Amino acid sequence: AAPLLAESARAWLWLRQGRLENVKRWAGSLNLNSQSDIAPGNDADLLLLAQLLIAQNKLPEAATLLQRLIASTESSEHWLLHLTAQLLRAVVLAAQDKAREARQALASVLHRAEPENYVRLFVDAGLPVARLLYQAIEHDLAPAYARRLLAAFPQADWSPQPDRVQPIMPPEDLIEPLSDRELEVLRLIDQGMSNSE
Repeated sequence: AAPLLAESARAWLWLRQGRLENVKRWAGSLNLNSQSDIAPGNDADLLLLAQLLIAQNKLPEAATLLQRLIASTESSEHWLLHLTAQLLRAVVLAAQDKAREARQALASVLHRAEPENYVRLFVDAGLPVARLLYQAIEHDLAPAYARRLLAAFPQADWSPQPDRVQPIMPPEDLIEPLSDRELEVLRLIDQGMSNSE
């Protein structure tokens, strides 16, 4: 199980680095596809596959897989996986120009995540979620929480890129910059340390 977990972690890192072919080969080695049966042993891997499908712009396929993941984790102990699937569904809806439905899906995730003060859930999902958080603020959906979440996004995510849509307002106009200590804590979390560590 440990080697498989390590390979899944490597695939997650490849996805963050944009090395989609590597992630595709990893999914192929596990015979994962959007129609794979969902089981407790592979649900996290299927969530990673959904993120790959989003990155490949295979939105209908990603949407179908995410709906299945949401349904299968609704009453399980995999609460974080369930919320992540819902959050990614909001990303897919936004990419499909279904802005109202995307906001509704995001509002549901914010409502459930705020009491637990989840942060990495949103940051790990990347720049599309940051865009959705700006829209949440504009539409008065948990604006204080959305601002706190935006503060946690690495500033590098906001550097100008030709293929990226820039946020309506730069983050520093909405939120105070992170302190050195807060940045240090985020780096430690990024290295895999727990909150208590």
